[in-house]
Amino acid sequence: MALRVVGALLVCLCIAGFGLFFGLRSFQIVDRVNAKLPKAERFAAIGFRSFSERSRLYAEYDRLYPDNHWRRDFVFFCAVIIVGGLALYFLGFIRL
Repeated sequence: MALRVVGALLVCLCIAGFGLFFGLRSFQIVDRVNAKLPKAERFAAIGFRSFSERSRLYAEYDRLYPDNHWRRDFVFFCAVIIVGGLALYFLGFIRL
């Protein structure tokens, strides 16, 4: 029982850690894009972004930095969430 709880705690910490990493990565993307855009076209540093605004942000990032790796980071983050969710399910902490 205790091993199961420790495993679930480690999975939750892993998901939270990668969530924090991807959140900080998003702030870095906004800062890098804003540094090269004119003042009128800059993105807000903090706040909710609609789908179209987020799409424009990542399109600008791709245009300004063609050798970026944000897609790899995003896919890795999604994989961590999926694997973590499956681990919590098989440990018995999520019931469907």
